[in-house]
Amino acid sequence: MTIDQQFEPDSGDRDVAARLIRTAGRREQPPVEAYERALRAATTAWQVKVGRRRRGRFTLWLAAGLAAVSAIALFDRYLDTGTPVRVGVVDRAIGVVEWREPDREGWRAASHSMDLLGGGTLRTREGSASITLDNGVSVRIAQASEVRLHAPSRIDVVEGLVYVDTHASTPVVRRIEVVTDAGTAWDVGTQFEVLYRNATYRLRVREGRVVVQRGEREFDGHAGEQLLLTRAGEMQRTRVSLSGSEWRWVEQLATVPVIDQRSLTDLLEWVARETGRPIRFVSLDVKHAAARTVLHGALRDLPPLDALGVILATTDFDYALPDDGTILISARGDTR
Repeated sequence: MTIDQQFEPDSGDRDVAARLIRTAGRREQPPVEAYERALRAATTAWQVKVGRRRRGRFTLWLAAGLAAVSAIALFDRYLDTGTPVRVGVVDRAIGVVEWREPDREGWRAASHSMDLLGGGTLRTREGSASITLDNGVSVRIAQASEVRLHAPSRIDVVEGLVYVDTHASTPVVRRIEVVTDAGTAWDVGTQFEVLYRNATYRLRVREGRVVVQRGEREFDGHAGEQLLLTRAGEMQRTRVSLSGSEWRWVEQLATVPVIDQRSLTDLLEWVARETGRPIRFVSLDVKHAAARTVLHGALRDLPPLDALGVILATTDFDYALPDDGTILISARGDTR
């Protein structure tokens, strides 16, 4: 496609360079400040050139194209030599978890609250880890996995198993791409798991919807679905449970929220999201009583159901796990 085909001749001169850059395709993004500096420099150079040589429409488009190329070159130079920026932080590191800085050879132990820089690599050997990206997306990494962090909106799974929670209940729309050699998955506000190991690619969707792109094709996965890449290159679709043993490793990496001065209902909502089990109350009276119950103190990190048991032991409530897949909350001593 030529420039004349892509843009109308009466488009504003001021925005030509910016629009050309945007059409250059998806690229790894430098910080906003670097982008703006490069764009201003390229646009200024283009305007000077056009001012000297207004010899028809061809010169206008040629100068704009040169400006776009110059801006892209500035971006590439930044990405090659610029200072790496933080893209996330370690929430939990259990067992042997290691981090390698961008453009470094050696590995060092990853620890709680450690900053993660774009271009770095995190690997779990005899351990597992939970990280939060700077856009709020939570990523949990299972044992024997290796991921490369590019930006808050993209991680590469070199090998292993990862779980992503974009916290779709929040009003901010977030998006993340999980890239492997077998395909790229991105969320539509969701919780999902990606396995890529020994040429096996598997996607499990726990909430929302996920799109997987493989070559020129796209596949949609919805809550409760598993997509498995077959040897023939097709995606085999089956059902998967939203709770149970399949998700136990994810629950082990959950970070218990601050509960002091929060209602019991807040804790129940967190447990439901982490376990995939909706909350059910035996009566409206119990539901209202839970909402009025204010919690105190703090909890160390425990799997969600363990945390729930510890908290409920200090209240007048009990819970059960009936066969319908819910968490049933009742008043202590209620035999219903």
